[in-house]
Parts: sequence; structure tokens; C-alpha cells
Amino acid sequence: MMRFNRVSGLGFWFLLTVSQGFGPSLLSQSPAKTEVKLPGKDNSAYLEIFKPAIKQVAPATVKILCMGKEVALGTVVDPAGFVITKASEVKYTPKIRLKDGREFRAEIVGIEEQHDLMMLKIPLDKMTAISFPTTNSLLSTAGKWVISPGLGDNPLSVGVVSVAPRVFDQKSLPRMPRASNSGYLGVTAGESGEDAGVRIDGMEPGGAAEKTGMKVGDIILTIKSKNVNAPEELINIMQTTRPGEVVVLTYKRDGKISEMRISLGKRPANNPRGDIQNRMGGELSERRSAFPAILQHDSILKPNECGGPLFDIHGNCLGINIARAGRVESYALPIDVIVNLVPEFKAGKYAWKGPLPGEIALKEKVKALELSVKEGLTLKSEAENKVKTSQSALDRAEKNRRDAERKLKENEESLKKAKEEESLVEKEKSDKK
Repeated sequence: MMRFNRVSGLGFWFLLTVSQGFGPSLLSQSPAKTEVKLPGKDNSAYLEIFKPAIKQVAPATVKILCMGKEVALGTVVDPAGFVITKASEVKYTPKIRLKDGREFRAEIVGIEEQHDLMMLKIPLDKMTAISFPTTNSLLSTAGKWVISPGLGDNPLSVGVVSVAPRVFDQKSLPRMPRASNSGYLGVTAGESGEDAGVRIDGMEPGGAAEKTGMKVGDIILTIKSKNVNAPEELINIMQTTRPGEVVVLTYKRDGKISEMRISLGKRPANNPRGDIQNRMGGELSERRSAFPAILQHDSILKPNECGGPLFDIHGNCLGINIARAGRVESYALPIDVIVNLVPEFKAGKYAWKGPLPGEIALKEKVKALELSVKEGLTLKSEAENKVKTSQSALDRAEKNRRDAERKLKENEESLKKAKEEESLVEKEKSDKK
């Protein structure tokens, strides 16, 4: 395998490949007279250049399937069958597909919502796993080449680091256009003015909160068992939810703390200009913000291509791709974050026992449809009863009409006979005279 210790070496290889495969040699032509059309970043020949750099580590990438659909990539973090992927894309019981085509039903070890990660386990050992750095230093800097492998021989995508890994405090987390698929509470929140919680300053008529009985002035303390002490925290938690999901919320009203279960609604459709422009570069991830730490790069990834590892040209794992965030932005969770979370996953800190978002939404959909069918049956029964009542009234009216006709006919015949008798009487009187 040809190895390169510097990006410049890889660049020379690329130059040589271009000169051999895409036109006359750049070294033998005058720059003023030569125009070389370089391949795009998604060109197979371009991607093939980076194949040797990840040949040994690419098998650490797997595919995640739900209901037969490829929803994400996964990263093998332990040879004993432990895989990490993007949690919000896994809405149903997952399967894992390996490079050789084998598929395994996966056990959900846990879900860590803040970083949108899910750990899965399959009954295999001796898998190829990513290697963790031996020091705490972050391995990526702006301008560094990064490679995202798929299950094919060539890399899935190649790019460069746009912004080195950075950490945010809760109030400075990026607040990008909210995904239309996140759950919707229907409230406007502000500072509570107290030691904890956020105050509801406004409510959307007919929204999930109003339907459940919440009021303006209520102070939300926790949602999904997470403390809420600032409006930003509420926003970021809601980014991890889905329409139809039932969340438990604790709140304070008139000094009394109560608990409430709320079935979240669907976020109203809005298309801010920035979001439209971002989507011109392709579909964006549903969850693409509110990550405590990110590494930003310009690789072109689809939402279902997130969850896999991100490598440099030496095969070092820099992190896990977590979101397609914009037209020229993809996000990865830095490897330092993964190093800290993997043992916590294995220790059961994020154990998950409940249903997945898709299962929750499906149950809510079935429940809503069952209610609609029940209401439809009631309306049908009421209509049938009205028809029967109307039919009975019609039958009675028809009988009355027939009786009236019969009576009329009888009276007409009686009148005719009476007139005939009257005529006879008059005639007899006339004959006597």
C-alpha cells in the first residue's frame, strides 16, 4: 500500500492521477494554453484516490436498517459487536448490515440524547473497530483532509475540516432552523425569574400544551426527566422529540408542583429563506443542532449517511459524522466525545427500555385512526337512525296520503250518488206538476 505522511504527498498523487487520467500532462503544457477539468468531489475517480488511506479501517463502518430501509451508517467501537450510530434516524427496531452483506438484528444498549447517539450490539466478535487516540489532544485542525467511508470500496465522501472542534455552553448552542419533524409543544417560553424553570409567556391556540391544560404563567421545571432552566434548554430538548411522542413534564402553578403527560403535536410548516438555501445542497438531517461539541467539515453527506466514522488520510478516526447541517456543512462529534461516552454506554448509564420514536408515532397514529374510525361509526349509526326515522315518517306520510286518497275517492263517489239522488228528486217533483 502506498502511504503518504503529508497532505502534500496526497496532493502530488492527485496531480499525477489527473495528468494520467483526465487529460494531457499538466507538466508538459503551458498553463496559459491548457485547461484541465478536474473531477467533482463525488466523482468515483476522485474518491478512489483516497481509498488506500482508509483500506484497513473502512470495515469499521456498517449500515443501519429499519423496516428494510437504510436509515444511517454505524461505527464499530468495539470488536465485540458494539456499534454507535445517529439515534434520531433509528425510529424502529434496527438491523445492522455488514460489508459482506450479512444482516443481524441489533440489541439497543442505550440512547444518549444530548449527542443524538445510540449504541447497538450484535452477536459477533473480532469485528474491525475504530482505534481511539492515546492522548486527549484533538486530532483535527481546520484545512485537514477528512474521509467518510461507506460499505463500498471507495470512500463515501471526502472533504476538509472547516472549523476545528469546539465546545459550547448550553446557552450558546447553535440554534439552526428547527427540523419540521421535531415535536411541538406550542408555547413561548421566557425566564422564570426563579431559581429553576422557564415561564410560559404565550400559548398557541389548539397546541399540545393548551389541549392538555397548561396555562400562561405556568413554570416548566423538567421535561423528559431533564431540568429546564433556560428557554434555550427547552428548545434543545424539544429538538430531540418527535410528533406524537408522549413526554412527561413537571411544572409549577401557584406554588404547587404537578406532573403532566403531553402528546406532542407537529411543528407548523415554515420555510425561512436560510433553510431553503441550505436545502439547495441536498436534504438536511432532522436533528442537526444542539450538539455540545462539533467538528465541522464540508464533505457531502446525505442524512442516512450520518452515524459513520470520519478519518484523516492516515486512518486516524477524528470522530463520528452526526448531521448534514447545511448546504456546505456536515457535523461530526469529535473523537474525544466518543472516547468518554463508550464506557458509559457499556456501563448502562443510557440504558433504553422504552419504545422507539417511530413506534411511538405509529402507536399514536393507530390510536388516532382508531378514534377516527370509532367516531365515523358513531356518525354512520346516527345517520342510519335518522334515515330510519325519516323513513318511518315517510312511510306514515305515504299511508296518510293513501288514506286521504281513499277517503277523497269515497267522498267523491258519495257526492256523485247524492247529486244523482237529488236530480231524481227534483225530476219527480217536476213530473207531478
